[in-house]
Amino acid sequence: MSMNGSSTLGALPDILALLQQTYQLRRWLETEARRVSGCTFSQYLALRAIQDNNGQRTVSRLAEDLGRTGQTTTSLTDSLELAGFVRRRRLRNGDRRQVWVTLTPTGKEVLQKTAAADPPLGAELIGQLVEGTDGHRRLRDAVALVEELMPAGA
Repeated sequence: MSMNGSSTLGALPDILALLQQTYQLRRWLETEARRVSGCTFSQYLALRAIQDNNGQRTVSRLAEDLGRTGQTTTSLTDSLELAGFVRRRRLRNGDRRQVWVTLTPTGKEVLQKTAAADPPLGAELIGQLVEGTDGHRRLRDAVALVEELMPAGA
């Protein structure tokens, strides 16, 4: 979808409002993650990604899973290791650059605690976005619009 300059400028306040709301949602999720799991939302997402891959993942694949750079993911992995949630190891006979991250019992406990939380992480938000609700329809519409407006290859 092509927009001329004046249409783009007219949409700028809405785009900025969407970005502000996304930022506020992220801050709320950070607070919720700390309340429920005792870790940051980024740490929680990384733990989930590792868990979803049989409890281990390479740092480079974890970066892909999270949509982060390798450097950012390495810093995130540092914080997870410092907290005792993961253990890092290099393959002995393989590529020495390939670093594996494995959940520790403490990391597994954080995920179990989060899964058993009452109310669960993001329950209020998720309850408003379940399939078939107006919130879900509006979210799908917003995602479709953003996808449509994104430049090719972005």
